[in-house]
Amino acid sequence: MQHAKLTPIISIGVERWATIADEVGSLASAHFSEVEGPLEAKRPFKLNFKMMQMLDNVGVLRVITSRIDSRLVGYCSWNVNDDIESEGLLIALQGALYVDPLFARYGLGLKMIKWSINYLRKLGVKCLFIHHRNRGRGKRLDRVFTNGLHAIPIKSEYFLWIGED
Repeated sequence: MQHAKLTPIISIGVERWATIADEVGSLASAHFSEVEGPLEAKRPFKLNFKMMQMLDNVGVLRVITSRIDSRLVGYCSWNVNDDIESEGLLIALQGALYVDPLFARYGLGLKMIKWSINYLRKLGVKCLFIHHRNRGRGKRLDRVFTNGLHAIPIKSEYFLWIGED
């Protein structure tokens, strides 16, 4: 008996927080573990579902998802708001970008970013602030951002714990 090779159905689109909230937990936990490392002791993982829903309700939070055969396998979140330093300019700040490593071979991270660009442009966004982490698979995104998207590096970001030990 021969078996046919099935092609997975890949979909990328925007989804409301309430739609994905129940599914996102395990992906977000894996993402956090990949990029936080020793910082986890100071910043334990616990999604703030109420805050995410509030940001979605007011139109700030936009989540682009990737699904394979209807299974959530990746996400790219954005905060869309007016630029407080440039009145009248609508901007989007990239939040979390993650793809389950089992599905990384499909290039979904870059596909979600490119899908986001078209979607956010239609919303009237003029400027994106994108970033990558220095830990995990995201550390390779600098080449994608600068060479592939022609983004300009503008800052480095640092973590400084000032709470009690």
